[in-house]
Amino acid sequence: MNANHSHIAISLTVSNNSTEKFTSLLQGGILLETPQQTPLGELLTALPDFDDTYIIQRIQTIFIDGLPADDLKQLLSGRETVIAISAAMPGLAGAIFRKNGVHAPLRTRKESSPEKVLSTATPLRVRLKLFNMIAAEKGAVILQTGCTISGQALEKFFLYRQPL
Repeated sequence: MNANHSHIAISLTVSNNSTEKFTSLLQGGILLETPQQTPLGELLTALPDFDDTYIIQRIQTIFIDGLPADDLKQLLSGRETVIAISAAMPGLAGAIFRKNGVHAPLRTRKESSPEKVLSTATPLRVRLKLFNMIAAEKGAVILQTGCTISGQALEKFFLYRQPL
C-alpha cells in the first residue's frame, strides 16, 4: 500500500441467500490495521463472530508470511504481514501444518533474528486470508459487517466468475 494512493469505497448489496457466493473473496484477504505487538489471538478475536473457542477448536492451520505458526500469543510487528487461516486440511500436508500437531517438527522453521521494532505509533498492516470452512462459516458475517478488500482482489474475483 502506498500512502499516496487514494482509497475508493465500494459498497456491494446482495441478497441474504447470495452472500456465501462472495466468501471466496476472503481468500484474497481482508485488509486490517492493528497496533504493533498485537498478539495473533487478539487480532483474530477482534473479528466479527470469532471467539476463543472457535479459534482454538476450528482454526487448525495458521501461516504468517508463508510460514506455519502455532502460538496465538505470538506478537505481530513490522510494516506489513500476511496471515492465512484455515480449518483442518486433508492428508500429510494438513497433518504437518496443523497447529501444535505431532508432525510439526517436519516443518521448515524461520531462523530467529532480531526484528526491527517499529514505533508503536506505526500501525501494522495485515492482509488476513480465510480459507475453506473458515471462510464458509464466518465469511458471510465478515462481509455483512463490512471489511476492506484490495481493488486488485475484487477485480480478480469478478474477472474469473460467471455473472451472479
